Amino acid sequence: MRMIVLGLVMLLSGCMMTSDVISTGPNTYLLSSAACPACGGSTKAITLALQKASAYCSEQGKVMLRKSVTKENLNYAGAGGSSLEFRCLDPDHPEYIRADGARESDVIIEHR
Repeated sequence: MRMIVLGLVMLLSGCMMTSDVISTGPNTYLLSSAACPACGGSTKAITLALQKASAYCSEQGKVMLRKSVTKENLNYAGAGGSSLEFRCLDPDHPEYIRADGARESDVIIEHR
């Protein structure tokens, strides 16, 4: 029984992977990930990518800002993959501050 459980643990632990972080420009990076169907497929692949990107930026004392994320089914069984493009920014960087989209403005635009 112990051998079956050990075999399942080894099988499931080896079914998820993330690539190395690749620099694509100033403070801009790309990484990809994959996960088997039993591990969560494309949803888990996105989670893995976001976790690795966030950790990568934290190591630099910065915060992660997601630029784009794509997900795809890799096969008929449900294995999934994702690709994440992100930036590492200072917490007070203007792009990070306004990334939530909720801004107040003192400018009123009237269309007549």
